Amino acid sequence: MLSYLVAYGLLIHLLFWGAGLALFAMPKPWKRMWPLLAPAAGLFLQSLVVWLGAYLNLKGTNSYAWPSEIIPSILLIAALKYTKPTWVKDILRLSGVFLIMAVALFCTVRPMTQAAPGLTTLSLGSCDAADYAGGARALMEFSRSSRTGFLGLTEVVKVMSVDNFSDYFLKLNHFTPSALIAFNGTIFHCAPYELISLFTAVSMVLVLPVVFWCARSLFKLRVIPSLILCALYGFSPTVLYAVYNVAIGQLYAAIAIAWVSWAGVKLWKYKYKLKLQYSFTLLLVTAYGIILGSYNFIVIVTLVPCIAYVCLDIVTEGNRKHLMTWIWLLSMPLLISGILFWDRVVGLLERFILLRTFDEGWKIPAFSPEGWLGLVHGPSLSAYSLNYRLLLSGFVLSLLMIGLVRLIKTGKQQMILVLSFVAPIVVGYSYLIFRGMELKTNASYDGYKLFSVFYPVVLPALVCWLPRKRFTFSLYSGTTYGLLLALFAGNLLGAKEMWAATRVAPLVVGRDLIEIKELEAHPEVNSVNMLIPDMWSRLWANYFLIKVPQYFVTHTYEARLNTVLRGEWHLIGGIFQTEIPRHASVRFNSHFSIIRLADSQSMWIEPEDGWYDIEKLPRSIETWRWASIRSSVKVVNPHSEPLHVSLKLDSDSLIDQTISVYISGVKRAELYSGPKRKKITSLELIIPAGTSHLELIAEHTPPQASETDPRLLAFRVYGFVIHVLP
Repeated sequence: MLSYLVAYGLLIHLLFWGAGLALFAMPKPWKRMWPLLAPAAGLFLQSLVVWLGAYLNLKGTNSYAWPSEIIPSILLIAALKYTKPTWVKDILRLSGVFLIMAVALFCTVRPMTQAAPGLTTLSLGSCDAADYAGGARALMEFSRSSRTGFLGLTEVVKVMSVDNFSDYFLKLNHFTPSALIAFNGTIFHCAPYELISLFTAVSMVLVLPVVFWCARSLFKLRVIPSLILCALYGFSPTVLYAVYNVAIGQLYAAIAIAWVSWAGVKLWKYKYKLKLQYSFTLLLVTAYGIILGSYNFIVIVTLVPCIAYVCLDIVTEGNRKHLMTWIWLLSMPLLISGILFWDRVVGLLERFILLRTFDEGWKIPAFSPEGWLGLVHGPSLSAYSLNYRLLLSGFVLSLLMIGLVRLIKTGKQQMILVLSFVAPIVVGYSYLIFRGMELKTNASYDGYKLFSVFYPVVLPALVCWLPRKRFTFSLYSGTTYGLLLALFAGNLLGAKEMWAATRVAPLVVGRDLIEIKELEAHPEVNSVNMLIPDMWSRLWANYFLIKVPQYFVTHTYEARLNTVLRGEWHLIGGIFQTEIPRHASVRFNSHFSIIRLADSQSMWIEPEDGWYDIEKLPRSIETWRWASIRSSVKVVNPHSEPLHVSLKLDSDSLIDQTISVYISGVKRAELYSGPKRKKITSLELIIPAGTSHLELIAEHTPPQASETDPRLLAFRVYGFVIHVLP
C-alpha cells in the first residue's frame, strides 16, 4: 500500500507544481487544454529550483525544498486570478486522460511491489538507477561547494573539465532526473534508493497527456482513438522497457520533444498571426529546459521532424516568406533556456566526446515495422518468430500505405505531417542499427533511445489509417477501430511479459546492500577500496558511502574511475569473503565485509576460473555460484610471513562429492559435499606470502545441469570464506 500512496503522491505533487506555469504557458487558443501541459511544467519548474539552489550554494534540497513549495502556490494563485480559467471544467474535460494515467501507474507499480517488500529500487538489467541515486544524494544533502568524502576525490571523479562529483551531475550527466529525485525525496521524506523505481513509473505516465494531445491536435484524431493511443503508450512493452530499466532521462526528453514538435508545427501553420506567435515562447522555454537538463545531447536532433515538415510544406506550397521568422521563434526560446542552463550547453561538446569514447549501453534487438507499434516480446523486446514477424510487418506497412493514400485524398497537409514525423526517425534508427551491426558496437542502444524520445509523436503518425471523422457503423470505421483495439491487446501481451519479468527482477536494492550505509557512522573507516565484483552492487555501495573517500579497482561508469587503491580498508562483496580476528574485519552480512589493510593478518581473495555466473531465487537476497570440475581462487597475502587459515564452505552438490583443495599445486585438504546443504570447515591451511592460487578439484565426474544446459555442476557454494586463524 505504501508504494501506491507514494507513487500517486509523487504524481499529484508534480502536477501541482506545473499547474500555475501551465496556465501561463499554454497559448491562448488552446488555453482550456492547460492541464495537459502541467506535467512538463512541473518537471521544468522543480528542475529549475534545484538548479538555482545548487548555484546559490544552498546545502542540498533538504535545506530549501519545503520553503520552495510556495513557488507553485503563488504561480497557481496568480494564474487563476489573471487568466480566469474555468479550471474545474478544464480538468473534467480531460478526466479520461487522468483516469488512464491512474490505471497505468497502478499496473506499472504493482509488479514492483511483488518483486520486493517496502520501498526500494529494482531493475531488469541497467545500473542507471544507482547513478541517478548518487547524483540525487549529492543534490539532496550537500552544497555544490562541498568536497566531503567521495564528492571531492578528484583523481577518481574527474571527467573532462569537471573535477568533483557535484559538478559532474550539473554539467555532464543527467541532471534533471537526479534533481527531481532529490527534491521529491526531501518532500516525501524518502531516501533516493526508496524512490527511484516509483519515480520512473510516475515519469512514464507523465508522458501520456502529450501523447493524447499530439493525436488530437496534430493528427486530428477523435477523442476515443486518442485515448486508446494514450493507453497504448502506457502499456507498450517498448516504453515499459525504459521504466523497468530505469531510463528516466529518455522519458523526460520524450515529453519535451513532443511539446517542441507540437509548437513547431503550430507556429508554421499560424505564421500569419503575429499576435499568436510569441505566445509559444514560455512553453518552448519549458520544453527546451527539460531537454537541456536531462538529455542535453538530444537537442541537436529535437527539431528534425519539424524541419522536415516545414521543408516539405515549402516544396509543395512554394511559400517560404516566413521561414526566418519561424526559425527565430523556435530558436529564441532555446537561447533563453540555454542561458538559464548555461553549464549544460557548455558541457555539450564534452558530452559528445564521452559518447564517442565509451561504447555505452547494451545490444537491444532491432525493431521491424511491427515493433514500431509495440508488437514484441516483453522483457527483451525481441521479435516474434520469423513467419509472424514478416506477416505483422507486412500488415503494418500495408496499413501505413493505406493511411497515406487516404490522407492524399482528404488533404496533403496531414500526409506531409505523417511522413515528416515517421521517415526521419525510421531512417536515423535504421542507420544506428546497421552501424552497430557493422562495427560490433552497442549502437542499437542509441537507436532505441532515439526511437523512444520521439515515440509520443511517432505513435499517432503510425496510425494514420484511423478515420478523422466521428465513428460511424461503416465497414472501414469498424475495421480500423477493431484493429486499434487488437493493437492494444498485442501491446498488453508484451506488457504482461514485462510485468512477469519485473516480479522476479534480478537487480534489487535489498537489505544486504542497505546495511553498507552503516559504515558512514564509523569514524575509523576513513577510506575504502571497492572490491565488489558486480557493477550494480558497486554503484550502490558508492551511493551509500558518499561521505567516505572511495577507490575503484574497476572503471565503474563515469566519475568512478579505476585508480591506485589508496584506501585503508577493502570493501569486499559477493560470496567470496575473508574473516580476520581482532576487529580487523567486519562482516555486515553474507555478502559484504570490510578488511583493514594495516592489520598484520589482513588478506583477501578473488574468484578466478571455473565458477559459473551468480544465481538467486526471486524475492530473495541469497545467491550462489556453481563450480565446474576445476575452480580456483586467487589469494593475496600482502605480508612477508605466511598466514594460517581455515576454509569454510556453505555448500551442497547434486551428488556426493569429494573436493580436493590445492594451494600452489600442492594438495592440502579434502572436503565432502552432498545433496544436503551444510557448512564445511577444513583443517588448518598455510597461505604463503604474496599471491597464491587455491584450487578446488572435484574427484567425481559431475552431472550435467540438464538436457538443454551443458554445464557440469560439481558443487555449489552459498558462502566461501577464508578464516584467518589467530
